[in-house]
Amino acid sequence: MCGSFERYVDGYLYNGQLGQIDFKFSKLGECKPSQTIDVISYASADYNQQHRGHAIADKTLQLQAFNWGLKTQWSPKLLINARLETVTQKPSFSEAFAYRRCLIVLSAWHEWRDEGGAKKQQYRFSYQHRQALVMAGIYYPATEQSVNGSFVSLTCAPSPKFSQYHHRMPFLLRDPEAYLQGNFNAARAVRELHLGDSQMAIEAV
Repeated sequence: MCGSFERYVDGYLYNGQLGQIDFKFSKLGECKPSQTIDVISYASADYNQQHRGHAIADKTLQLQAFNWGLKTQWSPKLLINARLETVTQKPSFSEAFAYRRCLIVLSAWHEWRDEGGAKKQQYRFSYQHRQALVMAGIYYPATEQSVNGSFVSLTCAPSPKFSQYHHRMPFLLRDPEAYLQGNFNAARAVRELHLGDSQMAIEAV
């Protein structure tokens, strides 16, 4: 997955055990790494200490504005994506995956493919009915080094429909609430929440 997605829906109606919650976004248009972007997560000022190894006690959902991309001491580049297949094995991601999950709402994402021309051809991937998509993510609270905090999006191996465009794709959720509430740590269990591609549209732009 490349480092670019669109958000043209100004809100997202979350349906779950807490009822319906209508979230309104402040960041619209094209979203790129390092930008501050709203994500949905449980309220969690002391999440790690309160909920380690236990069911989530505070089920208050909220919008939090984080920078897209994690800064590390061992890489000069921002880490914007984490692979679902190895997220539980990587020290940079495993704790956040277990205890700090978030939802990233988007309208579409982009990939570029080399087709022999002077420039790579850009493609736009979206839901056929123009409905919002929800991508799985993990987040990191604010620190002295990252005053806004940060988030990383999860990617997975592409389905056959998308494999001709890129070797990765966003991990899109068919059940966002199950992803947030899941007390499972195994990435293989999370794979069952994947949206699939039966109603996805692809267009050259």
